[in-house]
Amino acid sequence: MGQILETPAAGEDDELAWDSTTPESDSASIAARDSDTRTHIPDPTFEPFLLFLYDALSLPMMLKHILDLPDDPVLLPASLPGYVIRMHGIDSALVPDEPLSEGAESQRTVGGAAYLVRRREHRDILVAHEMKENYRIGEVRIRVTLEGSGEEVERRAMAFLWDGDVKELAEEDFDSLLGRIVRELPKH
Repeated sequence: MGQILETPAAGEDDELAWDSTTPESDSASIAARDSDTRTHIPDPTFEPFLLFLYDALSLPMMLKHILDLPDDPVLLPASLPGYVIRMHGIDSALVPDEPLSEGAESQRTVGGAAYLVRRREHRDILVAHEMKENYRIGEVRIRVTLEGSGEEVERRAMAFLWDGDVKELAEEDFDSLLGRIVRELPKH
């Protein structure tokens, strides 16, 4: 993720400012280069980074609750090309899509949100919430829709990725799992 933000002025904690012209040398890039990104969190110098959120965590009310934010977080619509969501029990698992033919590119995309993690405490809470067995944090390239202009830009971001055997995952995604659970609920 290049330097995609400007230093926020006082009181601008959740406003995003995008700058695609600066070099790519932030904590997300450092973490992605680390050989064991599953447990490595860049420290001691925390730098804000863009995080791709999907499924329930991409809902403002869920993120607000988990991070104990006083206001709704600023989330920008984002998508992650070349990935799909599978289920590990009731947990979502983000995995690279397997193209239909060798040498072809995946046409699938996961919808979600981009969130700028500005505080070490928020990073630590999200890692504790999302980093279960067989998950790691890794670098991805996402498409973000900018507020106001509606322009879609590509950005580097971090995401919580599946790091286990894909054979352990169900083919359904979060929405279809939720639909199945609702259909199986007893009617009153």
